[in-house]
Amino acid sequence: MSTDRFSPFDLLRAHRKALRNRAYNREGESHVDAVAWAVLLLPPVAVFSASMWRSWRVTDPQTMLAGVALIIGGGLAAFGQLASWRGRLSDKAGGGASAKPERDSIDEATAHLLWATWVAVFTTPLLVVTAETTSDRFDSARLEWIPRVASALSFSLGLYLLLVLGMVVPKLYDAYARAYKVPAELDGHVKD
Repeated sequence: MSTDRFSPFDLLRAHRKALRNRAYNREGESHVDAVAWAVLLLPPVAVFSASMWRSWRVTDPQTMLAGVALIIGGGLAAFGQLASWRGRLSDKAGGGASAKPERDSIDEATAHLLWATWVAVFTTPLLVVTAETTSDRFDSARLEWIPRVASALSFSLGLYLLLVLGMVVPKLYDAYARAYKVPAELDGHVKD
């Protein structure tokens, strides 16, 4: 019995590959975008560490759960739109090189969006645990570490989701501006 359909590793690989600079070196190889990795990983690690150190608690996990549910729904809806847009670009260009930058931007945005959606799916049961362990009903001195870790993970994963989605929006704009040849007076890529 295969469990590939439950494995997030293809998504993680696509997310990792999308975090490479497309500016190739002399050997024709792309390189890791260290700044993007630092921006995506260091703030959540810092928030996790601070949360553990200061014993921060999620006071309203239901609100975070609602936000995560919106990210899941929005991510899946946006994926359908991106897949359709990518298909139209491929059809229009006949798979040629003229639409490659637009397709690359859409492919990168899709990889990040689907990874963020999967992280949000993973975060959902964590928030349920956080809701139960931070409530007044949970009163066990031996298991005090559970709400502390659950809250720290909730804070750090929530921040990570925001950072990934914050990275997707500029990639979508990049693809849009290139694909539809936005006039220079309105194109954010053109400096005044």
